[in-house]
Amino acid sequence: MVMTPAPPCPPDPDLHPGPGPGLEAADPVVAAPGPGPAFPAARPRLPGTAGEPDGIITCYVRPRQGRRRRRAVLAAVLAATVWAGLLIWQASPAPPLPVAARPPGRARPLHPNAVIHMARARQHRRRQRTAQAAADTAAAAGGGGAAVGLHFRGRPGTRQPGPGPAGLTGINILGGGCATGYGTIASDSRHVWVSCPGGLMFELDAATGTLVRVLTEPTYLVHYAAIYTAVAADGRHIWVTNDPADGGGSVTELDATTGTVIRVLTGPSYGFNNPTAVAADGRHVWVTNQGGNSVTELDATTGTVIRVLRGPSYGFNSPTAITADGRHVWVTNDPADGGGSVTELDATAGTVIRVLTGPSYGFNSPRAVAGDGSRIWIANQSGNSVTGLDATTGTLIRVLTGTSYGFNNPVAVAVDGTSIWIANEVNSVTELDATTGTLIRVLTGPSYKFRVPTAITTDGAHVWVTNGNSDSITEFPASS
Repeated sequence: MVMTPAPPCPPDPDLHPGPGPGLEAADPVVAAPGPGPAFPAARPRLPGTAGEPDGIITCYVRPRQGRRRRRAVLAAVLAATVWAGLLIWQASPAPPLPVAARPPGRARPLHPNAVIHMARARQHRRRQRTAQAAADTAAAAGGGGAAVGLHFRGRPGTRQPGPGPAGLTGINILGGGCATGYGTIASDSRHVWVSCPGGLMFELDAATGTLVRVLTEPTYLVHYAAIYTAVAADGRHIWVTNDPADGGGSVTELDATTGTVIRVLTGPSYGFNNPTAVAADGRHVWVTNQGGNSVTELDATTGTVIRVLRGPSYGFNSPTAITADGRHVWVTNDPADGGGSVTELDATAGTVIRVLTGPSYGFNSPRAVAGDGSRIWIANQSGNSVTGLDATTGTLIRVLTGTSYGFNNPVAVAVDGTSIWIANEVNSVTELDATTGTLIRVLTGPSYKFRVPTAITTDGAHVWVTNGNSDSITEFPASS
């Protein structure tokens, strides 16, 4: 048998001539048989090993599969390091949410591209707010007042289609709330008026909810530092009380059509002393003076003072709310020591008819009152109840109380002849039947966005609620 020369070992990049593992400096380098690169001579066989036949060359080559595995491991370690760095960078602006509070669908970290999209969306919203603020400033200038402290954020946001040519639909959250404190609200079916502490008023279109004008200091309100204001509308005039921190007070009369100021009533003859509530019946205007324990009666046409009602026979004790129906005037008294009472006046003569007091009425911090000509409804804030009276005789109809009504710090009430609307300061509105007082529904939940509702008004078609903690107004249809 003829032995042919073995083919040369293929060159391996991991094997280099010279010192190193597997190849000593003394190892000779010989040429391979036949054409091909040089390769190291075969090392001496180890003692005790079976020898290979002559002419057979043993090549010790590192397996390529092992190199691939090591490279894959290194690549995986590098990728894991980079991904961990991205996660740490994303989580660094704020601590992670607790597991119980983590929003649904966000259990895993956001992808970097999602962060970029969110940043772009925030930038887009900022640009929209900037453009809307410029538009609101122009609208305010056109309405006769500078947009100082303007917080009206544009068109209503609604979860139903609208508002369109037909007007408001669904539930609308309007940005025309008071940024300087709890505001009051009134409507005359054409316009909605929001009065804010600090000398600021908004006029909205009752059909569309759009901003008509902004009325500001010093032309419209004489007390910029007023800590409490009230507003009433009679279809022709708007009456706004100004209750400054330094005592005294005044009343501003506006034209309901144009919003222009007609007069500012002030001076000792009016007897204003912390005027906190106002009511108008078209012929007379009635203002409660909480600090003076009195009520001022004004002529609605001329604005002149008719009389200031005071004295022990009236039973005034920190009068806080008032309503008038053309025949009677009803005043709630909310003394600091608890309890309370209601004073009924003759709207023509201003004389006292009766003072209602006693445990049977359930008065407990009566903070709001409203009537529709046949019934009078009083919200008892501390008692979480509503008292119903007969508007003709003053007799007690019923005291509504219980968890089913959802009363929770009721602070405002409005009546439209069909329904009674109670604003509960702990983020809900209760609707009652105006004839029987039975519960219709309790409105609450995220769609209404109630945030400490402090005032409420209705024109029969719409209900408007001011939110003291979110600078907004919630509007929804009066019919369910």
